Order: sequence, then structure tokens, then C-alpha cells
Amino acid sequence: MFRCCSLWFMLLAMSLSLQAKVEVKIHVDDGYPPYSYVKDGRVQGLYIEILTAAFDKMADYSVIFEPVPWNRGKHLMERGEGFAFSPTYFHAHDWPYLYPYSYPLYEETVLVICNSKVNSATSLQWPSDFIGKTIGNMRGYDGWGGAEFRTLLHQKAINYHEVDGANLLLMMVASGRNDCILMEKLAYQYHMKKLKTSGQYKSETHLRLFQAAIAGRDDGYIGYSEPGIASGQYPWQKAFRRALDGTLYQMKKSGELQAITAGFSD
Repeated sequence: MFRCCSLWFMLLAMSLSLQAKVEVKIHVDDGYPPYSYVKDGRVQGLYIEILTAAFDKMADYSVIFEPVPWNRGKHLMERGEGFAFSPTYFHAHDWPYLYPYSYPLYEETVLVICNSKVNSATSLQWPSDFIGKTIGNMRGYDGWGGAEFRTLLHQKAINYHEVDGANLLLMMVASGRNDCILMEKLAYQYHMKKLKTSGQYKSETHLRLFQAAIAGRDDGYIGYSEPGIASGQYPWQKAFRRALDGTLYQMKKSGELQAITAGFSD
């Protein structure tokens, strides 16, 4: 009888322990390879691997990823219909609804990729040496390039336009319709490799592309919905954020973050 009671209490304690896990949903970008994207019905990428490793260390939480298009993720955060969205850059200055932010996950490097219409023999300064050029970018990444670049755009000193998708952007610079494009370093490597494996890579055009300058560097974060937090529907949010930031910090100090990111570099 005593053994039966002991077993019953043990099972009850295990059940209560499992029930005590806080369920957390993180909305993630479904179309930003190699950082966060859906393939074969599964969300994956560098940020997903970093966050999965961190959440595995946080025993009090059960975290799921819900992939959504970038703009939908922004709108969910703005309306307070979600707790958090990743990856995002720091936007406290122009997105008042997205705050606070997590400990930085990874520093992205934005490259200026140009074709042979631009002189590759000289060292070019961004953005002053690109006045009069035609620069392409992906829609939704208009924050890239820095304040001086945006001033030049306002002055119409640089021709600028946006397209939907990295493949179209690469095609436009390879064909000469753009002089240069802005693209994140790992994303550029990823899409160029994809062109080669798919047979779409053309040496007579793609081989002429080169890195002309660095347009900037930005950290990627989890951004939290300020109206969502203010609604009171996430009473555990402060403890969760503190636990995650502490875990990410320890992962950086131990070298685990660097080990994960190394697997995505050439």
C-alpha cells in the first residue's frame, strides 16, 4: 500500500511538473533564408537553430514557432495579437509597437553587390561613391543602407527600386538592369549556391558580380509586442525574457552561438 501511494504521488508530481511548463508561441519570418524560412513544411534556418538551442535549456517553457510572412508578423505585433516576432532588427525608433528586444542573436552584414558596370579596381565608399548608380533591394528591407544613403535617395542622387524576392534581385543585377544591389552576406551566399545547384547560374553574368562595399551591419533579435505585453495576456513575459537573455548570454560566452553560426558560413 505504501509503495502504491509513493508511486501515485510520484506520478502526480511528474504530471504537475509537466503542466507547469509555460507555453510560448514565437512568430517567425517564413521567407528569409538562410536565417528563418519554411522548407518541406518545417521552419528552419540560423535563427531557428539558435533559438531552439536556447529554448532547450529553458526547462520551464514549451516554445513553438509559428511561421508567417514578414508583413503579417509586423501587423500581428502592432495589433497585440502575438507575443514576439523574429528575426527583426532594432526598430524602437520607428516601430513604437515593437519593444523590448531580446539579447542579440547574430550580427548580419549587408553587402553592396555590383556588376562589371561598376569599377572593381578601386576601393569604393558607401554610399558616396554610388551616386548616379541604380541600386536594387528587396521589398521590406528599406531600412538597409544607413541614414546618409536615405538622404541621397530623398535627393534623388541614387536611383533606387525594390523587388519581391532575392532571385529576381540577383537576376536584375546580373543582367545589368541594376548596377548594384543590397543583400545580406549569408543570404547572398545561400542564393548564389542555390542558383548553381539548380543549373540557373550563368558564368558569363553571375561571375562578374563582386562585393563592392559593406552597406552596414545590424543585429537580429526577437522583438516583443508592446501592446501584446500591455494587454496582460502574458503574465510570465518578464521572467521568460530574462531567462532567454541569460541563456543567450551564456551561449555566447561558452562559444555555442559562434559554433552554430559557423555552420552557416562558407
